[in-house]
Amino acid sequence: MHESKNSKTFTTLVTSLVDWFQVAARPLPWRKKNPNPYEIWISEIMSQQSTLKMMLPFFERWMIRFPTVESLASAPQEELLKHWEGLGYYSRARNIHASAKILAKKFPQTPTELIQLPGIGPYTAAAIASISFDYPAVPVDGNVTRVLSRYLGIKNPYGEKKDLQSILKAADEIASYVPEFSRGTLSQALMELGALVCKPGSQARCFECPIKKNCIAAINKEVAELPYPKLRPEMKKLSRLLLLYRNSRGEVLLRKRPESGVLGGQWEIPYLDLDMTSAGLQRLFGPHFELHFPLKHTIMSSSYTLWPIELGRGPRVLPSEHCYYKEGFQGVLSTATRKFLHKSNKKSID
Repeated sequence: MHESKNSKTFTTLVTSLVDWFQVAARPLPWRKKNPNPYEIWISEIMSQQSTLKMMLPFFERWMIRFPTVESLASAPQEELLKHWEGLGYYSRARNIHASAKILAKKFPQTPTELIQLPGIGPYTAAAIASISFDYPAVPVDGNVTRVLSRYLGIKNPYGEKKDLQSILKAADEIASYVPEFSRGTLSQALMELGALVCKPGSQARCFECPIKKNCIAAINKEVAELPYPKLRPEMKKLSRLLLLYRNSRGEVLLRKRPESGVLGGQWEIPYLDLDMTSAGLQRLFGPHFELHFPLKHTIMSSSYTLWPIELGRGPRVLPSEHCYYKEGFQGVLSTATRKFLHKSNKKSID
């Protein structure tokens, strides 16, 4: 093995983290003595854009319905999407279904092979390969980036390409120092350290950290500052009118979005986006315009205030791809529509 100036530093990091993880690891359902690559894959995809607390119930229900990659591959996509409802970013679920049809024949064991599958990027490929197959790779997500940024004193991986490359290069080098049969443990330990101890900003719990003695940010008292935060676009504030048409039973009209494109195949309340405040809406519709319990909804860099507006009786004969929502509805609802229906039902009960 080529000895670099980081040899001792990385060897110490690996040993300390592997030992720490044996004691500190949370008992998660996919963490097993013999990891199941299917479970690792699903847990990693579900964790994207979701907190662990939020995704765990989804994971458990998913594994009851789709216990194997074969059962997932043979399931109708509509059913899969229904089980995904609430996690958002439904393209992830569609990619899971497409990949399952391939993985049911053979489950690749290297990042190079895994990254060819729909919806699997460098991080997920490295996570599956190292945790499931003891492949020498270190997955680099936000948690791992933060840990390595502080440990190595790399300040701006989110803003400087050279700093990000330094993180990725360090991850590759660290992987070469991990003993056989400990590679998955090291990958999980880095992620776990970032989630539980090496938290963002001043939330960091350095007093619990097993690698603090060699952490450059800790030594220089820069933990709260590193890594420099991402520059986020300014939130655009918009108003969205939810156009409520009801049938004689009071059920709300829904329309289905086209299968291709944003939120493909989801059912939603028809709406109109307006770049104006509630006062502007009242000027537009007149003084008797009633603003029903406004809801907040965020999509990427846009923050919406949802204003439901009652527009009277909907048509008896429905256009194509429309229906009235009723209890037991099996389609996938958009997040904004679910928010309204939940709030509406709660108010009716109250």
